[in-house]
Amino acid sequence: MPQLLSKTKYLNGCQCLRYLWVLFNDSDRVPAPDANTQYIFDQGHVVGELAKQLFPDGIDVPQDSFRGNIDQTIRLMEERKPLFEAGILADNLYSRVDILLPTNEEEWDIVEVKSSTSVKDVHIQDAAYQWYCCTKLGLNIRKCYIAIINNQYVKEGEINPEGLFNLHDITEDVLAISDDIPNQVEEMFEVINGETCPEMVIGPHCNDPYDCPLEECWEHLPEGNVFTLYYSGKKSFGLYDRGIVSIKDIPSDYKLSEKQVIQKESLVTGETHLDKEAIKGFLESLEYPLYYMDFETINPAVPLFDGTRPYQNTPFQFSIQVVREAHSDHEHYSFLAEGTQDPKPKLLKELQKVLGDSGSIITYNKVNTCIQHSRFTTVDDRLEICTTSRKLESLNLHRNDKRRTFDQRP
Repeated sequence: MPQLLSKTKYLNGCQCLRYLWVLFNDSDRVPAPDANTQYIFDQGHVVGELAKQLFPDGIDVPQDSFRGNIDQTIRLMEERKPLFEAGILADNLYSRVDILLPTNEEEWDIVEVKSSTSVKDVHIQDAAYQWYCCTKLGLNIRKCYIAIINNQYVKEGEINPEGLFNLHDITEDVLAISDDIPNQVEEMFEVINGETCPEMVIGPHCNDPYDCPLEECWEHLPEGNVFTLYYSGKKSFGLYDRGIVSIKDIPSDYKLSEKQVIQKESLVTGETHLDKEAIKGFLESLEYPLYYMDFETINPAVPLFDGTRPYQNTPFQFSIQVVREAHSDHEHYSFLAEGTQDPKPKLLKELQKVLGDSGSIITYNKVNTCIQHSRFTTVDDRLEICTTSRKLESLNLHRNDKRRTFDQRP
């Protein structure tokens, strides 16, 4: 069977031809998705299922068979109804359209569903490949749309798909890049069928638009390389392209931030940078009892609880170490939500039991803002958040952020 270029692999090729070759010729080198990546995939599936509700008369094309999905798509097109997961095979190009929408008598619209809150360049590339496959098969495509998440939507009861999604017409953007696709496809098949793996230089494309899983491309870098430079962004690629691999080899006239200068000096001298005065000032600012506080949150694409928005942080766990006075043992308090109900009210109630009316809250960063800025819907909830916010605010003058002292950005 000849090689097929799917939409996903086409996008992989747009990002990195080396990665594309590996996917086809040595896929064992590609690690399995980690838990975080898999969670993103799962969120996308949930979003895709909800988007189908925008077209209640639509038909789910069976997906249990690759060839069956394609054949069923051709057959179901005759019914002129919205088709979900429509399989399109045009020569050796393959795509599966999220929603293929009939319009007028002989035309179709493409609707691609994304869990993003904004339209990105990669979404245009995605839809353009779908358009190319469909037109190559002979379909008359009128419009291309991207359905993205409306991050201002607030859940009240059952999810309302009309409110959850924003639909964007990207037809002009798709047509603007469509002429490039045949040449790109030809180049990709040349790479796929090549005997050797392309030698690609690492660059910004390695994590744009997605993080590439091929860590092997970075294995030649030594410890203390320029990609570990503190908050360097794309500055590191500029240095690497100039042949500067190690931080300690960065020229003295190269502009660095205060923290980056400290990092370089520590690597050059081999000595630890220790600002004793800053640490002393931080410690002297603390007032007992000390509350070492940490939270964990979830931020699903589709809000789970009334009064929350897509991707809004919802705290579900806290851990607090309390030190009542100098040299005393710490006391540990924690909370972990159970069940499927909104965890915030109970979390706040448990938090109130632990916090006193004086002392210092010590956090890695401003985690308590996820509590103070949470949305609540009932009167009782509002009373709870007000009570807890006052308690937090009463300590706020003495709340110390460890990052502010030890990791402050210039």
